[in-house]
Formats: sequence, C-alpha cells, structure tokens
Amino acid sequence: MRFGLPLLALPLALSGSALAVPEIRIAREVETTSCDGLVVSSSHAFLVAEHGPRQRLVDADSRAWMLDHPPEYAGDAERVEARSRHRLGEGAIEVRVVLELRGGRFSLELLPQPAGDFTAALAQYLPGVALPCRAEGRLALAPAGESAVDPEQLTHVQRLLHEATEALYAPDFASAERLLAEAQALAPDSDTIQWMRARARYLAGEALPQDDTEGRVAAFRAAEAFADRAVEIAPERAEGWLWRAVARGRLLTSQGSLETALAAVGRGRGPAWVASCFERAIALRPTWEHFGHSAYADALYGAAQLYRMLPEGAWAQPVIGVRGDLDRAVTLAREALARQSNRLEYAKELGADLLCRGARRSRSEDLADGRRVLGEALGLPARTLYDRVDRRHVERLLEEPPDRACSYSRDLWRDGARS
Repeated sequence: MRFGLPLLALPLALSGSALAVPEIRIAREVETTSCDGLVVSSSHAFLVAEHGPRQRLVDADSRAWMLDHPPEYAGDAERVEARSRHRLGEGAIEVRVVLELRGGRFSLELLPQPAGDFTAALAQYLPGVALPCRAEGRLALAPAGESAVDPEQLTHVQRLLHEATEALYAPDFASAERLLAEAQALAPDSDTIQWMRARARYLAGEALPQDDTEGRVAAFRAAEAFADRAVEIAPERAEGWLWRAVARGRLLTSQGSLETALAAVGRGRGPAWVASCFERAIALRPTWEHFGHSAYADALYGAAQLYRMLPEGAWAQPVIGVRGDLDRAVTLAREALARQSNRLEYAKELGADLLCRGARRSRSEDLADGRRVLGEALGLPARTLYDRVDRRHVERLLEEPPDRACSYSRDLWRDGARS
C-alpha cells in the first residue's frame, strides 16, 4: 500500500490569504521498516508556521487518509514531532513521527490502540501488518521559497477533513457533512473537498432504506453535483471522475428511477457517459487509499460491473453508445481483486463476471473458475452491512443458474426484484 506519496498539487486553495510564509521541501527516504509498505519514501512541501526557539511545521501535502503523514509538527530547531490517531474498528492506530531536522533522520511508529473488534478490523483492512511497527531513514531539507497559504487555516482544514473521515467510518453522515461543509467554506476551490462530499453523499444514500427511492435519488444527485464540481476544478485528477461515474451509475440503477435513467440517455448522461467517466478515472489512476480501500481498485470494480450488465448485442453501441464487454469485465475485476484480495465485493464481482461469460459462451472453465472464486469469497471477512449482504449474494450466485449472474446487482437482489 502506498499511503506516503504526495497526492495532489496543493495548497488546498484556501480563501482570503495574503501571507508570505516560508516553505521548505522535506524528502524522506525509508531505509528500514517493519510496517509492510505502510511507510514509503516521499517528498512533501512544509509551511514554516513558527520559526525560532520553537519550530512548528505544517505538512501542506498531508491528507486525512494518509496514515504516515500527520499534518502538524512541533519542537525546536533540532527536531520536531507529530502525533495523529486513525480509527480502526472500535480501536485506533496512533502514529508518532520524529523529524531530526539537523541530524537528517526520521523515525515513525505505528502503535495499536486496541478495543472491541480492533484485531479483526486490522486483519481485514491491513492484512499482514503486525503492530506495533517502526520505520527509519534519512531526511533531506531544501528551501522552497514562500507560500501565500495561511498555515493556521490549512491546519484547520486538514483537521476538519480528518474528523470527517472518522465520522464517515462511524458512520455519522450528518457530522461528516457538517465538517466537510465547514472545510469547503475555507477552501472553496479544493477538488479534494468536493469529491469527499460526493463520496459522503453517496454513502449516505446507500445507507437509506431501499424503499426510500426519493431520498436515495436525491443523495446520488447531490453526489453527482459535487463530483461535477471536482472535475471542473481539477479535470486532471481522477477522483472526481470516479465519483461522477459512481453517482450517475447509481442513479441509472436505483429502483424507481427508470424514468431518470431513460431521460439521461437523451441528455448525454446515460451508460456511455458513465463508462467514459470510469475509463477516464482508470486512465488517471486515483491515488486515494485508506485502510484497505483503494479508489483505483474501486474504479476497476465499478467499470467491471458496468460492462457485465450492459447488453452485448451489436445494436447496443448505436442505440445507447456503449456495449457490454465480458472480457474487459473479467480483466478489470481480476486486477481489482489482485490489488485488494480481501475485498469480498471484488471477489463477488469477478465470480459473477466469470459465471456470466461461462454461461453466455458455454465455457466450462469460466464456470468452474467463477465457482472457485465465489467459494473462496465465502472465507473472506464480512464486518460491514454491505459485506454481509454481499456474502449472502455470493451464496445465492453459487445456487442460481449461472446466467443469472449477468444481470446481478446488489440493488435488485437485495429487494428480491431480480428477473
């Protein structure tokens, strides 16, 4: 996993700043680590918030989901330290970082704060990681001019985004929305905040009862609007394109929104538009990754599902602008699962893709492989509501005729409305 690389070309586009703050670049080279890829070499921009007997540095490239890069460091001219805490299950992981500014060294510790289901959550979201763990290495510091970003405001925004991320984990959608709205008021031109709000609205919509069609559709429309704004701000970044595809895809498949789906084709936001957004996200490679969840793998998974469910007939391309592609669906789902082998929904998708292709093309090897993948999926952890639903659907996919997998979606089977 690669938590440490700088993700976005920030500062976070904070409003109302006219400061000139010294900026330095700190390059970190990992020499030894027992943290299994959670700590990697990186180069970040830091704002010098305080200089003198007391030093305070703000990591301008830190993000709420970056486990190994706390946002704020304090100390003296010799060394600065930072601590942060990330919820995991009912426990947490504490992060402690020391930067030896004069000595040119750093150390980082990840310490468990176990409670409740922490051990199970660690095994699911960070498989193979043993805590506590430690990383050490070299630092290189270089002046980087001045920045007009207010470090106090930046720190506040970073803190809000971290708290919103923790709230979504709870999940507490109302608190997450309030925190993200406050962050947006401070940084209105941040694409990060826009796609984070899209994600929050999408998750809130998914959590609503299936028969609350009006509420779900409203949430997905709001998610799409935030994703649109993210793409408008930063079309070269992948996350906005991903959440565009996810939000519009859910609008097209939500029960009760058939009229919306048909109308969308005429407005240019039908299946072909969704496919193009997924493909754009895949090409740009989203970099968000946090506790076993990868935006890049999500883009692969979402596109695989779309290409499985679309009609493959020659008529589809001229009518709806895109056609199904089971070979591509299998390829995408395999890559998603290879990147995160403990994700039950990815295994379910690959199994469904293989069963569908096997049924349509009379390929016994696909049918056998699909059943094998689904059988192995039953052994994966299922902690969340979605995981438990997916496990039941895996069981049903194994029981049903394989051609049923072609039209499978969580919505339809969850409602008992499959055809």
